[in-house]
Amino acid sequence: MKDQHTDPFSDQTPIAPEPFAIGYKPSIGDGFVYGGILFAVGFLVLGFFGKAQILASLALIPIFFAYWHYPMIDRGQPQLAANKDGLFLERLGFLKWDAISGLNLKESSVRSIELRTLEISLNAPLPDALAKPQVFPVWKAMMARNWKVGKAEDELPVIRVNLLPLTGNPEEIFARVRRYLPL
Repeated sequence: MKDQHTDPFSDQTPIAPEPFAIGYKPSIGDGFVYGGILFAVGFLVLGFFGKAQILASLALIPIFFAYWHYPMIDRGQPQLAANKDGLFLERLGFLKWDAISGLNLKESSVRSIELRTLEISLNAPLPDALAKPQVFPVWKAMMARNWKVGKAEDELPVIRVNLLPLTGNPEEIFARVRRYLPL
């Protein structure tokens, strides 16, 4: 029964943890990436045919914007996953389950947008908490991530994962991750 936990959103029946992997919602980044490329092409065309090199050089801004948001349209890479090896975050790797001291689902709102953030408190420095660091190409280092690392009052790392752009219900994601943690 070590691998079974009580789901806080159900009728208190034990549920075994199940591996899962989720990515960005379909079409969430399409406007950013394809719109950035369209603007870049427009600046290049106006710059070269209008003989205004400044417009052609301004194409770098929307190109970088599209490059930054590219992970939102990359359907081949999960952003958040969990299995017996640990909790996976894209471009970070697998966090050891025993290195996680707590999970919280924080809710806030900006104007009319409700934001949900999964806060993962660690009981060790980040390099020690990683079971399997992810190896990725250098060119991906400058792209957007859906997580940030901060520090708690005790100076230990806290990873904040933005659940808004990910597929799935934030409460369900929280419950599925929570099932892997020891009681």
